[in-house]
Amino acid sequence: MPRILRGDDVLNTTFTQTQFRRGYDEREVDDFLDRAVVALRHHESGRPVAEAPMSSRDVEGGRFTQTQFRRGYEEREVDDFLDRAVVALRHHESGRPVAEAPMS
Repeated sequence: MPRILRGDDVLNTTFTQTQFRRGYDEREVDDFLDRAVVALRHHESGRPVAEAPMSSRDVEGGRFTQTQFRRGYEEREVDDFLDRAVVALRHHESGRPVAEAPMS
């Protein structure tokens, strides 16, 4: 199982592109990834949880526009990534050190 998601992991994340089949809007997903990097690095630097620019609830409540006749990202891959992001953010929000992070 992979370790808890970190900001650098997000920077290296890629998704399969779709075209002529349903996917998530690339710009929206890329914008989300940028915000996730900032949020995870915020936590990794030990800054206060209350000041984090994104919470696990933000990720859980987020939605992306679906595409079909233009390029997008494979929905299942993005959804799996979002699950990992929620786990990582919840872990940081709990105040536990990363060494105690559950595997996901």
